[in-house]
Amino acid sequence: MRRRPMLLHLWGSAIHKLGRSVVEEGPPFNYQSLKRALTTHFEPLVNPDYEHFFLRQARQLPNESIDTFYARLKDLAHKGCAFVKLQENILQVPGMSMVNILTMGRSKELPKVHAAYMDAALQTQVKSELVNAISASVTEKKKVGSRLLRALDLAS
Repeated sequence: MRRRPMLLHLWGSAIHKLGRSVVEEGPPFNYQSLKRALTTHFEPLVNPDYEHFFLRQARQLPNESIDTFYARLKDLAHKGCAFVKLQENILQVPGMSMVNILTMGRSKELPKVHAAYMDAALQTQVKSELVNAISASVTEKKKVGSRLLRALDLAS
């Protein structure tokens, strides 16, 4: 039965006073009742309407994969909103399941990723060709310049 005094000692006098005020009056002022009362006191209050609003405002970020977005939605839903209701609404469509929805999302996302990769590769190739063309042009101008200088040296 030393856990209660140890808990109050380690947390300090402020928690000791708080513990006395939040625990129901009565003889069993033991560790379990203190722990339960403090847990209840410090547990954040959840406003379901706000959490529901926050979940409905969630949008997939431009560089976010469908799997990451789904995980973020589930995390938001578990914070205080009924994700089960959202799943039920989605699953009311005949033949749909969460697996089907995620597969459809991935199949729409993959071409975008491939197109971005191909575009980046094409841009790199174009830049490389441009650098090579400029380099060749500079080299050619140097050759023409050196020929011109030699011709001027010979003429003088």
